[in-house]
This record gives sequence, structure tokens and C-alpha cells, in this order.
Amino acid sequence: MLMSILFLSFIFSALTTISDYCYLRANHPKISNAIRATSSQILVISIVLIIANIINVDWAILSVTIFAIIVKSLDEFYFKPKRQKSGDSEVDPFIDIAQDLCWFLIILMLVRAFIIQPYRVPSGSLEPTVDTGDFIMVNQFAYGLKVPILHYEFLPIGKPKRGDIALFYYPKNPKQIYVKRIIGLPGDHIVYQNKTLMINGEIINKKDQGWYQNINQLGFNENVKLYEEELLTTKHDIIIKPFTPDYGQTNLVVPKGQYFVMGDNRDDSNDSRFWGTVPESAFIGKAFLVWMSWDPHHWNVRWNRIGLQL
Repeated sequence: MLMSILFLSFIFSALTTISDYCYLRANHPKISNAIRATSSQILVISIVLIIANIINVDWAILSVTIFAIIVKSLDEFYFKPKRQKSGDSEVDPFIDIAQDLCWFLIILMLVRAFIIQPYRVPSGSLEPTVDTGDFIMVNQFAYGLKVPILHYEFLPIGKPKRGDIALFYYPKNPKQIYVKRIIGLPGDHIVYQNKTLMINGEIINKKDQGWYQNINQLGFNENVKLYEEELLTTKHDIIIKPFTPDYGQTNLVVPKGQYFVMGDNRDDSNDSRFWGTVPESAFIGKAFLVWMSWDPHHWNVRWNRIGLQL
């Protein structure tokens, strides 16, 4: 559906531009300028969203940035001298938009690639710590600087740590991005049985905090048990469904260069218990802040979650 709307927007913008060049520009210059500005914006937005939907946001930003640089260069070295010779001071709205986009997208790409990346949490696998609909900020400095798109690390600054809420590319399908808590480091012996976690032979204590009302994936309320888990050096809350079978039983040693991740919503999380460990190269960064939160069940902003540190 989204692709159909974007494709129609792209076609509309292209047809509008053609009709403008064929008729409006010569006969109605003011209307022509307004239409060109609007169609140019629709065209650029459509291209960005189409590329983002087909590939990913990084490729979309990079593609439009390169396109904007090309348009700006053509104007600077070809169209601008022609305008100066003819005495025409009017700049095409499309070129204006490209010039405005150029520096903005370059800065956006650098910030997104090397510093901070926003991410919307689509599921409740990290509840009660991170809710469905939370928009989180991710520190990409935490795990080293990487070349955008290629994900090659050229400046090792830090390593993923136990207890971190980390963003990473899903190993089974790198086009998907997951967010989970890091439980096991390379070489750790991880055991998860009877809904109890053990790391290197040590049972991870969890303190009963009573019952907690959770909204499941179907949108219904359900009562679950709330615990405070002390993950060696990190304390955080987890929820467990006491009457749900333990499908995620695990007993493994984390391979070198790999990490074991789990959701805080232990009985409603698709994580390393089911599909294996995460290679270090797949990590994007460490989540550190909820900057916006939208409740998809009640369609309102959860103001009390904005600014929550993770």
C-alpha cells in the first residue's frame, strides 16, 4: 500500500513537471514556480521514501545527498554561468531545493552514521523497560565508529557490555533491526531453564516485585510477574508469565566474537534463545534515552516516558 502511494506520488510529480515545461512556464510563470516547487518537494520525498522502503534509510539519505550534490554542482558550473550571461537572476525551484537539501542531508548523514541514530521500538520484547511505540536514541560511539552502509569499523572505541540495551542487525536477516539486552559476552556459559538465568554457573538473582499488568501483542491486558533482576553489575526489571511453558530453554557457551541477547519480556521475546548469538560486527549502538513515546493501543503520547534514561 505504501509503495503504491509513493509510486503514484512520484508519477504525479513527474507528469506535473512535464506539463509545466510544455505549457505553464511560458504562459503562467507564477503558477509555474509554485507548481515546480511543490512537485520538486514531492519528488524528493517520494524518492527518499521509496529507497528507504526497498533498501534502508542509510541508502536513501546517501542517494539523495549524492543527487543534491550533483544538482548543486551542475548549477554552479553550468546553469549559473548561463544565467549570468543572459541576465536571468531567477533560479529554478528544483535547484533551490537541492541546494537546501545538500548541506542538511550531509550533516544528517554524518550525525546518523557516526553519532546518534533514532529508532522506533515496534514490539514489546523489552517491556517493562522499553515499551512498544517508544522512540529511542542510540549512541553509535559506544561500540566504535563504522563506515556507513558497509558497517566496517575503522575506529574501535568500545565494546558491547553486559546489561546494555543494544541496537543490532538481525543475524538471520540483516535488513531488519532488533533491540535487546546483552546478557552473555564471548566465552560466557549461559543457561536458561525453568525461567531462571545462570551465567558461568552463577544464578542471576531476581527479586519478586508483585504482579504487573501488561498489554500483549493482541492488545489485551494480562497479568504477569514483575521481577527486579540483578545482572551482575546491572539492575533492571523483567516480566515473566508464570503459567506459560518455558519454550526458551538454553545451555550454551557464547562463541568468540559473539554475544547472547534477550528481551526483558522473557516469555514474549524472539531472541538468542531461539535463533542464536549476535556477531560483534552486527551491533549498531547502545540505547540511552527515550525521546518520544506513542501508545499504539490508545493512540496518544505517553508524556511520562519522554526523557527516560535507559
